[in-house]
Amino acid sequence: MQTSSFLSKSIIVFVLAMAVIALTRFTPLSPHWGSTEQRMQSTITVTGYAKVDKNNQIAQFNAGFEAIDADKTAATNQVNKGMNDLLEQIKALGIEDKDIKTTQVSVYQETDVYEIGGRPEREKSDYRASINVTVKLRNLDLSDQLLTVMQNSGSNQISGPNFMLDDESMADEELLGLAVANAKERALVLAQANNQKVGKMLQVSEYGFSPYPAYESAPMMGGVAKDMMVSANLEPGSSTVTTTVSVTFELF
Repeated sequence: MQTSSFLSKSIIVFVLAMAVIALTRFTPLSPHWGSTEQRMQSTITVTGYAKVDKNNQIAQFNAGFEAIDADKTAATNQVNKGMNDLLEQIKALGIEDKDIKTTQVSVYQETDVYEIGGRPEREKSDYRASINVTVKLRNLDLSDQLLTVMQNSGSNQISGPNFMLDDESMADEELLGLAVANAKERALVLAQANNQKVGKMLQVSEYGFSPYPAYESAPMMGGVAKDMMVSANLEPGSSTVTTTVSVTFELF
């Protein structure tokens, strides 16, 4: 009797256990533990462009002396004296040594080529000496005076002024902000075309700043008598600075 009663209870327990399993696994009563789904982040990368005009801050002038003489020392002394006198006058304008740079010094003997009996012959000739200097002018109010000094110095190689920005980074913040704004405008247009919205900015890459300086050409000495020369009115103008950025935005 006890064994029969034990078997009956065991059967009942088994049946109840199977019923619970059936209810929890094969009916709406079964628990739902959720699921995890990973999605690729949707982004867009666009290029932004901006440019601003800034008043030029400095000017670059170039002056040189060249002499030809049968005597090497005479040719060299002629250009050296001309340059030394010019440098003295340049410094008298208040231009510092750091803004004056000798860019080229040359002395060589020329060779004449002629023909004798149908054969080319070469013969050493005069000596040609030259020296050049570049001057960076930070006070643009002195542009006219510096040009006049160079012209009156007897220099036979004058160029400039080349007006430019002294520090391009002065435009960095303004220019960068405009470029990023331009990139976002383009991103909005592209996103709307795809029925999406632009989210936060994820990455920005700068391509750098490019200045476009204004150039002015100074008249050459060219053998014009000093009392016939007229001082030029030099205008510094402005330089256009541009930048390009690549910006990645999230989309949703």
